[in-house]
Amino acid sequence: SDCQTEPGFACFKTKGGEGSTCAELLPVVHMAPTSSFHSGQCGLTVDAACTKLADAFKHAHDGSTVLVHPGRYDFLTVASTVLNSRNVTLVGQGGPSVTIFYDDSATMRGEVNAIHLKKVTNLRIEGITFTGFATVPLEVEDSSTIEIVNCHFLHNRVSISLQSAYVM
Repeated sequence: SDCQTEPGFACFKTKGGEGSTCAELLPVVHMAPTSSFHSGQCGLTVDAACTKLADAFKHAHDGSTVLVHPGRYDFLTVASTVLNSRNVTLVGQGGPSVTIFYDDSATMRGEVNAIHLKKVTNLRIEGITFTGFATVPLEVEDSSTIEIVNCHFLHNRVSISLQSAYVM
């Protein structure tokens, strides 16, 4: 069946723009540094958690929580562009001392930022440490009401980049 017509599902263009993939929208999407997830949909449980932030956001919808389980998440795991999300909470379970997004590469990544929020409304980021980024760990563009609570930004070139954005 066509997921565009089913409630609770969303479609996303695949790389290259040739075709699409469908995903069930979840109220709580699990993300973990490692997962036993192999095929199908990630994020349903801790054992089948998404290991990349972009995948977790694909399954989030209005009112969802992306629950980031304790661990260290490297740049390639968190690097993503989040577009047009509304009313989503990204929360580090256990707080910033145990939920860490980091970039320990010795090379500059140019203009690539870890998390690029574009046209996002009502996003809450809570309980995560961002550390060691040679670029910007969090870029907010054309977005409103981004709430950052109990997050630590340590040893980054720049902590947050704001472009036409309202952050609380």
